[in-house]
Amino acid sequence: TTVTAQCSVASITAPTATDNCSGTITGTTTTTFPITTQGTTTVIWKYADAKGNTATQNQTVTITDTLAPVANAATLTTVTAQCSVASITAPTANDNCSGTITGTTTTTFPIATQGTTTVVWTYADAKGNTATQNQTVTITDTVAPVANAATLTTVTAQCSVASITAPTATDNCSGTITGTTTTTFPIATQGTTTVTWTYADAKGNTSTQNQTVTITDTVAPVTPTLADIKSDCSATAVAPTTTDACAGTLTGTTSDALTYNTAGTHVIHWTFNDGHGQSIIVPQNVIIAIPAATPTTAIPDANFEQALIDLGYDCLKDGKVITSNISGITTLDVNTKNISDLTGIKAFSNLQTLGCDTNNLTSLDLTGLTHLTELNCYYNALTSLDLSSLTSLTYLDCGNNNIQSLDLTGLTALTYVYAGYNNLTTLNVTDLNTSAELYCYNNADLTCIATTDPAAATANSLWQKDAAANYVTNNPILIGGAVTGGTPICLGSASGLLSLTGATGTILRWESAVSPFTTWTPIAHTNTTYTAGILTQTTQFRAVLINSLCATTTATPTTVTIESTTWTGTWSNGTPNANKGAIIAADFTATANLAACSLVVNNNAKVLVKSGFNFSIANDVTVATGSTLTFENNTNLVQSKDTNGNTGNIIVKRKTSPLMLLDYVIWSAPVANQKLQAFSPATLATRFYTYNPTTNLYNAIATPSTTNFATATGYLIRLPNNHPTTPTIWEGQFEGTPNNGNYTFAVANNTYNAIGNPYPSTLSADAFIDTNAITDALYFWRKTNNTATTSYATYTKAGGTANAGGASSIVPNGIIQVGQGFLTKPTAATISFTNAMRVTNNANQFLKTKAIERNRIWLNLAKDTAPVNQIMVAYMTGASSGIDPAIDGHFINDNSTALTSTINNEEFAIQGRSLPFSDTDLVPLTFKTNASGTFSIAIDHVDGLFEGNQDVFVNDKLIGTSQNLKKAPYAFTSATGTFSNRFELAYKSSLALGVQKPEFTSNSIIVFKQNGLITINAGKAIIKNVRLFDIRGRMIYEQNNIKLNTTVLKDFTAAEQTIMVQITSDLNEIVTKKIIY
Repeated sequence: TTVTAQCSVASITAPTATDNCSGTITGTTTTTFPITTQGTTTVIWKYADAKGNTATQNQTVTITDTLAPVANAATLTTVTAQCSVASITAPTANDNCSGTITGTTTTTFPIATQGTTTVVWTYADAKGNTATQNQTVTITDTVAPVANAATLTTVTAQCSVASITAPTATDNCSGTITGTTTTTFPIATQGTTTVTWTYADAKGNTSTQNQTVTITDTVAPVTPTLADIKSDCSATAVAPTTTDACAGTLTGTTSDALTYNTAGTHVIHWTFNDGHGQSIIVPQNVIIAIPAATPTTAIPDANFEQALIDLGYDCLKDGKVITSNISGITTLDVNTKNISDLTGIKAFSNLQTLGCDTNNLTSLDLTGLTHLTELNCYYNALTSLDLSSLTSLTYLDCGNNNIQSLDLTGLTALTYVYAGYNNLTTLNVTDLNTSAELYCYNNADLTCIATTDPAAATANSLWQKDAAANYVTNNPILIGGAVTGGTPICLGSASGLLSLTGATGTILRWESAVSPFTTWTPIAHTNTTYTAGILTQTTQFRAVLINSLCATTTATPTTVTIESTTWTGTWSNGTPNANKGAIIAADFTATANLAACSLVVNNNAKVLVKSGFNFSIANDVTVATGSTLTFENNTNLVQSKDTNGNTGNIIVKRKTSPLMLLDYVIWSAPVANQKLQAFSPATLATRFYTYNPTTNLYNAIATPSTTNFATATGYLIRLPNNHPTTPTIWEGQFEGTPNNGNYTFAVANNTYNAIGNPYPSTLSADAFIDTNAITDALYFWRKTNNTATTSYATYTKAGGTANAGGASSIVPNGIIQVGQGFLTKPTAATISFTNAMRVTNNANQFLKTKAIERNRIWLNLAKDTAPVNQIMVAYMTGASSGIDPAIDGHFINDNSTALTSTINNEEFAIQGRSLPFSDTDLVPLTFKTNASGTFSIAIDHVDGLFEGNQDVFVNDKLIGTSQNLKKAPYAFTSATGTFSNRFELAYKSSLALGVQKPEFTSNSIIVFKQNGLITINAGKAIIKNVRLFDIRGRMIYEQNNIKLNTTVLKDFTAAEQTIMVQITSDLNEIVTKKIIY
């Protein structure tokens, strides 16, 4: 049978079966009880007999759940709370299958919404059968906030309270509540103010709390420091201010007077009240008195002072007036005041109009009133009137006085002059425009009006000497004219030509005056031109003229200005220049060039001219005792004055090139009175020499300690005996009066003379050559402890060559240095040096910028690696293929080994060749040596067109080869002798020139002994074998299969003897040469 039940079946009575053997069999099942699974479950019953025979039978069990849970409480209790309900214990229900069911709800906790909220509880069993039940929740808020502080603190302040931190309260629902108030901040009302704070929660429940604010101002205003009010006449005070901590800016009040005009100290009492009961009283002094340092002007005439008092210009009333009170006044009227003395009038420095007529004046000094345009001084007792400084005057009325002479010169602005009713005898109106109104009648003794245009004056009806319209005779006219020619000059110079122009009358004399040009010294001179002698300060010159009627007049002076500027740490009158002298009165180091028309060093000043800078002084140099003027190496003192007016000593320092112990230098002194031994104290006394033109030898000087350097003379001096043995610069120091001006000296012509630069500045070598018509070279001693080289570097207008060439060589190139001596071979019997030769070159050696076209090659000759000498070939303007004076320079022939160029069988160190250049030109070279060996010819440097692609070859005609020297030096061997046809300088290769291979001859084979070894050079020929024979013909050595053009017999040695050398070529040509071994 199917079993049906709600919720579960706990068990079922097992069914039975009948077995044929075992009888009744009770069924068994594997189903688990109770059965609670909803739906249908099949229970399988199994019947098994003893023998294990089985049978099965199914039984259906159906479980259902159709009943909803039933709430345990018929009605749920209503929940009531203040503010919120955080949670509610869930109610329960009973289910027939699931048992106790706990209700669930969708309501969100906590519940804080004021009022009633229905919470719906749902009971659901496992089968989904549900039931619901409602529960009411009521939220209320009826409690006001409670202040956190039982009592609020009283707030106390001096002036105001800007704000107060709001107090708080705690609400059962809203939590912390911040108080609010309707009181306005800031609170500045003095006294007590109650601030009411209100605490309101969200439900509108409120409570209040009061807080007291007390404002009390107990601080008085700041006491100000009131400065004394000072015045010399009167003063009016202005109310001062101060500050108060609460009231801000306060303006003082007083019941005292504000204006005071009586002398003494007056006190004003200022009250400052802040309106809060605090006030102060501060005194202020008003002092009426003249400050001790206030400039005043004396007014000795009481009537003049009273007039100024009446005009309000004088408040002192003590015979003085404050100068600043009157200096700005432009118009002054003191007419008819019974004034006898206008002393003090000059303090009216801006006065333009002055009325002082109808007084008792006997004199009137208006000096300095340059702004005065109108003067009325009539009806006084004036006997003279000096108007010379009133250059702005346009209107003058000086009538009815006792004036005897009136000079209106310089008053070119005058348009109206009334000088009638005086005692005039002369009237000078030479500068008065003839269109001006001039009244000079009723001057009975007026005999002469000095004017520049008497015809115009006569034609002007206003120019009358009396009321009857009679004119003054103006013949002869006297016109002062003007002296011209005054220019700035140097201290110690003459004025230059001064000339008087535009004058009439007879010159009575000339006059001169120095600053302030008020005292004139007569000069006995009556010509229209004049030249003053040596001037030492700025001077004015004028001429004085006279005629028969008008006495004398003077010409407008000219000024000869002695412009100078003095160094005392700064220049007093700007920097010096060619027209401004320099006076150095404090230590001064020149770090720039300085030009001046003269130079004075005084006041124990020490002046140092640093290397690289120049002093160019037009006139004299003066060095006072106790002061020094030092020129370092490579500086110049250049002067242009032709005569030497220098005084005092200067120091000139000069450095050599790097030299070694026992080297020599040719020196020449740039100063006077320099002793030879004092110049180089450590040089042996026996090593000072002069050059003897007759013997061409150097002669020792007997007593160098007492011998001065002669001007423009060269002296050969060995380096000090303590000088290093390695190349080292030595610095010499000359001290004496600097040489300047033009010098001419007698010399031995057509032979060598040792001369030298006489100046403390460099010289242009070309200018020296041109001035003295030098036709040969200048030779500069450059030997450096090497007997194998020539002693001299050479210079002509073509350029210069070093003595030997090489990296350490120095090539003269147009500048003769300070202190430099040299040799030259003049054709004339005199040599001249002039300032025109002087230049400002600051290079250490002889360097010069090229001025004419020169295209040059410098060739060095060396033996092994040691320099021997240098030559130069120049293609240049003015040169030819012959001997050119001042261009071609002879080889001085002071060395037995040398390379030279040849002109007319003469040897030259420098040779000029004509332009235009041709690359087919050939320059013959001569080579000579007294010691066989290996030599080389190399280019030292080139310029001009040779700096481009033009090749330079040396042709060795002896061995038939040509070497491009721009690619490499040419090395060759030579026996002793002079070879004038072996070498030539060319500009195309020997193949292009058709140079043929020389034959295998005695001339083409070179055999020489060097370092004990025999060397054989066959040029381009190939040597097959060499045999040596003694003088008796016995073969003493043989070398075969050489197959070279040069060979050294390294394995041959013998005693000194004559040896015959037999050389066989690869063509079986035989040459035999003899040598001394």
